[in-house]
Amino acid sequence: MGLFEFLTIVFLALKVMGIISWSWWIVFIPAYITTTVYVIWISTSLAKMYKMNKVIKNLMK
Repeated sequence: MGLFEFLTIVFLALKVMGIISWSWWIVFIPAYITTTVYVIWISTSLAKMYKMNKVIKNLMK
C-alpha cells in the first residue's frame, strides 16, 4: 500500500466519522491520482510491448 492509498483510507475514515466536511470528490483525490498513474503506466507498458513485438516480427522476416 502506497502513500496515496493510505491517504484515501485516512480521508475516508475522517469523512465518515464527521471530522472533516470535505466533498466526496476531494476525499477520493488520492485514489484518482493513483488510478491515473496506474493507467498511464499500464498504457505505456502495453505500447512498448506492442512496439517491441512489431520489431521482433520484422526481424524474423
